[in-house]
Parts: sequence; C-alpha cells; structure tokens
Amino acid sequence: GVVGCAYYYSTNVYYCYNTGTVSGNKNVGGVVGYAYGDPYSIIITNCYNTGNITGSGNYVGGVVGYAEYTVIITNCYNTGSVTGSYYSVGGIAGYSSYSITNCYNTGDITGDTYTGGVVGEADDSTITNCYNTGDITGDAYTGGVVGYANSSDITNNYYGGNCTLSYGIARPSSNTGATKDENLIANAKSLSWYQDSSKWSSVWDFENVWQIDSNVNNGYPYLSDLHDDMFPNDIEHYWTDEGNYAGSFAGGSGTESDPYKIATPEQLARLAYLINSSSTNSTYKSLYYVQTANLDMSEYWWESIGYSSSYYFSGHYDGGGYTISGLYTENGYSNQGLFGYVRGQSSSNKATIKNVGITDSNIQGNDYVGGVVGYAYYSAITNCYNAGTVAGSDYNIGGVVGYAYDYSTITNCYNAGTVTGSGECVGGVVGKAISRSDVTNCYNTGTVSGDSDVGGVVGSAGSVESTKHSDVTNCYNTGIVKALRSLVGGVVGSTTYSSSVTKCYNTGTVTGGGGDHVGGVVGYTYSSSTTITNCYNTGTVTGGGDYVGGVAGRTRRSDVTKCYNSGSVTGNYYVGGIVGCADYYYTPTVVTNSYNTGSVTGRGSSVGGIVGSDKSSTLNNNYYGGNCTLSYGIGSPSSNTGASKDSNLIANAKSLSWYQNSSKWSSRYPWDFEEVWSLVPSANDGYPILQGFSVNITYNSNFGENEVITEQVPSGQEIVIAGYDLFTR
Repeated sequence: GVVGCAYYYSTNVYYCYNTGTVSGNKNVGGVVGYAYGDPYSIIITNCYNTGNITGSGNYVGGVVGYAEYTVIITNCYNTGSVTGSYYSVGGIAGYSSYSITNCYNTGDITGDTYTGGVVGEADDSTITNCYNTGDITGDAYTGGVVGYANSSDITNNYYGGNCTLSYGIARPSSNTGATKDENLIANAKSLSWYQDSSKWSSVWDFENVWQIDSNVNNGYPYLSDLHDDMFPNDIEHYWTDEGNYAGSFAGGSGTESDPYKIATPEQLARLAYLINSSSTNSTYKSLYYVQTANLDMSEYWWESIGYSSSYYFSGHYDGGGYTISGLYTENGYSNQGLFGYVRGQSSSNKATIKNVGITDSNIQGNDYVGGVVGYAYYSAITNCYNAGTVAGSDYNIGGVVGYAYDYSTITNCYNAGTVTGSGECVGGVVGKAISRSDVTNCYNTGTVSGDSDVGGVVGSAGSVESTKHSDVTNCYNTGIVKALRSLVGGVVGSTTYSSSVTKCYNTGTVTGGGGDHVGGVVGYTYSSSTTITNCYNTGTVTGGGDYVGGVAGRTRRSDVTKCYNSGSVTGNYYVGGIVGCADYYYTPTVVTNSYNTGSVTGRGSSVGGIVGSDKSSTLNNNYYGGNCTLSYGIGSPSSNTGASKDSNLIANAKSLSWYQNSSKWSSRYPWDFEEVWSLVPSANDGYPILQGFSVNITYNSNFGENEVITEQVPSGQEIVIAGYDLFTR
C-alpha cells in the first residue's frame, strides 16, 4: 500500500498508513509488501491499515506481507479485511522471523494454511503485547493470534471478540502466551485487567504505549501515538493567513527597556508573520518581545517563528512565565517549534528565549523539531519547558530544543511531554547539542523514543572538532528512554570529542531494541577524552544487543570516575555494572572509584560486575556486590584487578572505615568522603551517595501528616538523622 519492497541499507518505515484496497499475488501488505532485514535491520513502526488487502499467493498481511530476518514491527494496527489464497496470512504480518510488539488487529482474516489474527507464520520470532478481535477463517492451522509458531517466543497476547477459535496458536495447538478469556469482551475493555500481574508476565504499558476509552476502538485498547484526535479535525487555516494575526502589538517599541508586548494569540501570530515575511523580517527579527498572558493557539495551525537560515529570529523573547497551549504544526516541514530557526549574531551576542512554557500542544515535523525551538544557533535558551507532544520523522528532535549549534546554551529547562523521533538524535530536552553548546541544570520526566542516539536529556552531545566539545552538567532523567536500534542513554545517548557528563543521574527505564550501546547514563562515548564524573543510575537498563552498562554502554579513550549503579543491567555480549566495554583508542579508558550493586546479566564471558570487557584499559579502586553475584569484576579477560568483590561486601561497603583502609585501596585514588561521597544509612540502601544531589527527607509533622523537604547532600563523612527516612531523589 505504501512500500512494495523495503530492503538493505537500514530502510525504515514510520508513521505511514493505507486506507485503500491493495491486491496482488504474494508478499502483499497494507503498508509494506516485502521487508528483508539483512544485513541491516528494518523498523516498521507507528503504521496502520484500514483498507482491504487481498493476495492470490502466499504471505499476505494487514500491515506487512513478508518480514524476514531483523524486521522490527512495533506500534502498528490493522482494521481492514485480509484475504490470502494460500500460506501465511495474518492481521499484522503474513510472515515474521524477528519481532512484532504492541500491535493489534480488528479486521477479518481469511486464509488457507497458517492463518493468524496477528501473524500467520512466526518463524523464530517474538510476538509480545498484541491482540486480535477479528474473525479468523482458514483451512489448516488457524489461530486467534498465530497460525504457526516455529521456535518462537509468544508472550502477553490475547484474542477474542469476533474470534471464537479454541487456540491462540494453532500449530502447535496452545494458548500459552496467547490467551483466550471466557469473559474477554468485559475484561479486555477494563484497565485493571491489563494491570493484573497474576495474569501477565509483564503488565501492559498504559502510560506510554496504550490508551483505553469506551468511546474509541469499540472499547478495546488503542495505540496512543496513532489516535485520530492528535490534532483537532476542524483546523483549516494558519495563524499567519491574512486576517488571523493582529495589526499591532499590545504596546512597547521593541527595545530592551520597552519590549513589544504580546497579550493575545493574534499578537503572537503577528510576530510569526513579521519574522517569516521577506518585507518585514530585517526590521523585526532582532528586537525585544515579552509575553504578558497565557495564550491558547488551538484555533489555527501554527507556523513557527523563523523557518530557515534566511528567515530567522535573532532577537529576545521573554515568555514572562506564562504558558502557550494548543500549538499544532503540520508534519512535512523542518525547523518546527514555537520558534523554528533562531540565530544570534555571535557567541557573545546571542539570541535569547527565556521563561517560556509549552503545554497541551502537538508539534510535528521532519528534522530540527523542538517544543520551544527547532534550530538554535548562537542562542541562549533559559527557564523554558515543554509539556506537550513533540514528534519528528527524521533527526534532531528534542522536547525543548531540536538542535543546538555553535555556542548555544540550554539552561534550567525541562521536558514533561512525550518526545518521539523516527531517526537519530532524539532527546527529552535537546535532540543534539554540538560545537560548544552546553546543557546545564535540565531534566526530563517524559517518555523519549527514537531510532538511535536517544537520551533522556540529550540525544547526542559533542562536535566535529575536538576544541568545540559540548558538556552536559547537573542534569537528570526519570522518564522512560528507548531506542528502536542503538545508542541510548538515560541522560545522553552518545558523546564525541572531549565532551563531559558531570553530576548527572538517571532513575528511568532505559531500553535498546535490537541494537548496541545502551547505558544508564550514557550510551556510547565515541572518541577523544570524554569524561563521565559524579554520575549514577538506579534505573533498569536493558539492551537487545551488545555493549550494555549501568553507567555507560561503551567508552573509548574516556574517563569514568566517581560513579555508581544500583539498577539491573541486561544485554547480550559486553555487559558490565558500570561500563559494558571499556575500549582503547590511542589511550585507554580509565574507570576509577566507582561501584555497582545491581544485577548484571549477559551471554558469554564478557560480563562483569564493573566492566564487561576491558580492552587494554585501566581500572582503579572499584568494587561490586549486593545484587551482583558474578565471579569477576572484569568479564573479559576474567579478572578482579581494580574491580574487587568482597565476600562481606554488604556490611563492609556501608562502613566508612572500609573505604579508609589503606591496605584495601590504592592511595593514589582515595575514596573522598569530604567533598565527593557521603554515607546515609537510610539512603541508597546504605551504600555511598554522591554529594551535591538533592535528598528528600520525609518525616511526621506535629499534625500527623507526612511532609517532604528537599536538602542538598552536604560535605562530611556520614549523615545520621534520627527518625528521618532519607532516600535519593
């Protein structure tokens, strides 16, 4: 319906749909007919079909006809009828040999042999969190979820509604992982059913993936990113169309002492019109503006203020702490956001955007897409936030800023909205920060997902020049971070050229799909002296491929110092509690004064309590234990040199005297409990915490209610506060 053949060189299909009739012989699909994921993987995500699909031969599917090798199908659905005359006919895919996740079918499926509600034939495939309510008809091996499952992992799926078959998997006949519930019609329309941990091996994600509403999809779950009401249906015009923008501002003259005042949606639209028009851009682009009221922009489509390197904003905008809601941008354009393209005069004469809040908005585009600014060049973005949806079909997508270039700074900003990118460089706050563009005092609580170079705060930080590195400091993430492919970190997806990540932490879940380089704080430090200092992770870190670490997935010629991990770490090869692979690149990676207490799971010998694989790198004064029961701190080559395991670690590592034992530790790398570490018995399960991070103190007040105050962890050797329950934020 959209793509006949997706083959070779990492072809991906995002946000595509078909509503028409599609017919052919074999390999027929509503969106993709034939997908071949070798040697490069192919991702088909956020796609759907509502048209009728017919094939006179084999391999016919509602979304994909034939998906062989590493083809990842996720977040897709079909409501059209699917008819095939021979083998392998399915509601989502006719044939799959890799994975189908978070998909559903409500259409009627008719085939001959190997006919299934989700997939006709699953060959060494993983089918997870999918359902079917359509009627399934076939001659041989017809299942409610899968027709034929060969060496496949079928988990957390169900069928019912119009499907009355006895088995979710026809061959071999089974309902394991493909449940039929006698009271399915009532159960499957209730949120509590999906949250019942006794029923599912893992609960369905209704925070980020699914939604349920009795008025939508006949009451069954639907996919959040593909709901029809993402944009109001009655928007027909732009704010910059004649008659929709104001003829003047609310006051002011555009100077620093007397800025133009913006008090209505029409006046904000006036600014967009003036900057985007050739006749007025040069007059108004460098002036001062201040917002004086909350603005609801939902009446018309938004045209970003400044849209290219020729028509950009170079002035100063103060949002005054007010909000802007209802910003809707149409997909298909680059440089999208409240401001599309912002460019100052130089590193010492920057454009400024400050005190802006974006709420209840849906900002979409191709590349360079951000809630506040799409493309920032010589710009300072301060005290801004996004609480809307931001999505891009290509690269450089951020909740606040899509792309920060050449001495731009992003300071005191946060994102609480969903950020989705179909390409690389996707971040909760900044998609990509490059060429001396620093990100400081920022955080993310929203869900962030992309293809590669995905970070909870910054997707990618660095430069093409070693002298213009970009630093990420005092930042944190608590949201879910996931990459469909590789290079994903809880705070930063990847770094290059001497960039630093300092005093940052992650508590959110970090997941890499089928790719490599997954880290609790940083996914991958590419080259040249990146430093990761005073950072920690407590979130779960899971990689579908290699190079997975509690703090960093892989480091090259980098220093990892004074860091810790307590989250579980799972991957394939090269898996470590702190670093998955400490690589050598002209000079070694150095890992010092760091520890891990989280469980570490992987394949082969390259799995270690501190480092999975040490490739001629240096480890000093590190330890592991707690939930980590591995025999070696360094997996390959097997060693505990510089990465010790103590038989009585649980008791020792919670005692200050243990760290002061000169016979235990090298005096060149002492554990500093004056300025770096603190021991708080009620925090972090008693293990050391880093100073300078906030700690919540919960106590019973005189009124009998729990109150919470936030304090900084001070200098000092040990904190004991009787009666208080302390825990890291």
